[in-house]
Amino acid sequence: MSSNSPIHGSSSLSPITSNSPLQGSSSPSPIAATSPPSPDHVCSMSAEFHLSQPIQIEDANVGQKRKTSVVSRMDIACAIIAHEYPLSIVEQFWFKRYFENLQPLFKVPYRHTVKRDVMKIYEAQKVKSMVLLDKLDTSSLLLDGQLFHMRCCAHIPNLIVQDGLAMIVDGISKVRSSVVFLSATPKREQTFREAVRQLKISSTKKVVLNVTTRWNSTYHMLSVALIYKDVFNRFKAIGPLYTSVPTEND
Repeated sequence: MSSNSPIHGSSSLSPITSNSPLQGSSSPSPIAATSPPSPDHVCSMSAEFHLSQPIQIEDANVGQKRKTSVVSRMDIACAIIAHEYPLSIVEQFWFKRYFENLQPLFKVPYRHTVKRDVMKIYEAQKVKSMVLLDKLDTSSLLLDGQLFHMRCCAHIPNLIVQDGLAMIVDGISKVRSSVVFLSATPKREQTFREAVRQLKISSTKKVVLNVTTRWNSTYHMLSVALIYKDVFNRFKAIGPLYTSVPTEND
């Protein structure tokens, strides 16, 4: 690219606005897409939101630069929202180099600044959505809005699992006490391994203790305990202090 290219001729460049076409550059914008996912519904208020904020300045030219910078910042935030770019994109070398060559007067914001801009857009859009919903008649909602509540999809399976675990709580308690007892001392662990060898159990898995607030760890504890169920019975004869042996019913 020659030095007479409009991109490098910073002295003849006017401030770039969000509606300005890119002249003299054959490279596509890093925040542009061939088929953008309709960002208008995401950031339809980008320029209006920021330009509505008071700008206290005296020089009209400086004011235009300030407005252009604010709008460009909002365009970056909207691009990140609409196209799901990472916030770190504004700190990447070639992204910053692109804007520096395009308009040296524009300073690419830091990602923390972009994060604040994204949150401002989110808060503004949330308020607009709430105002819109408040204006709607409840009769236009399903069942007059009586069931206008969305459950967390992960919470529902958790409730189902907890109901199932409640039916075998005694067995879980015995298995958990057994794991605690067998893992209490190195000597007990050695005795347990010896019992596994004598019963010719090929598994090398170790008994694990569950976390009471995580039902998947309870499943892991029970699945390993089933492998060593015969060892538990054998260990009862070896260790008289071992009283929490799971039964067949458990």
